[in-house]
Amino acid sequence: MKAVIASIVVCIPVIAFCQDKAAVAQPPPSQLDRFIEGFSPESLVTNVAIEMSSMVPQEKRQEAIAGFIKDVDVDEVEQTLRKAFGRQCTVDELRALADLCSTPAGRTALAKYVKCMEETMTRLQPVFSKSYHKVVARPEK
Repeated sequence: MKAVIASIVVCIPVIAFCQDKAAVAQPPPSQLDRFIEGFSPESLVTNVAIEMSSMVPQEKRQEAIAGFIKDVDVDEVEQTLRKAFGRQCTVDELRALADLCSTPAGRTALAKYVKCMEETMTRLQPVFSKSYHKVVARPEK
């Protein structure tokens, strides 16, 4: 479950970072290709498999990871990423994301970002929820 949340947390903040550009033409494939290559759908699947398998008993963990990686259609993951980022991000935004993902430090920072966002959102969700309900429930004056 944490892995599913983690994978969502990976994509959602980055997609949210990109302003809605649905009406804008698709960016040139080169920047989208650079981003996908650096982001690595294969690594995403592997990381999610490892995270999801963390609750599996140690003696069965490697088998579970291998089975998950084999079962997930990486092409589907890649196409989903391409559609979302191609639709939501400008060429400059994709270039920035590709630059980030093209370095070891950038990939490490992105992985830490995911963990930080997971931790942050877990702790802040009650704060946001309380405020939302307070504002929505507040009578108009």
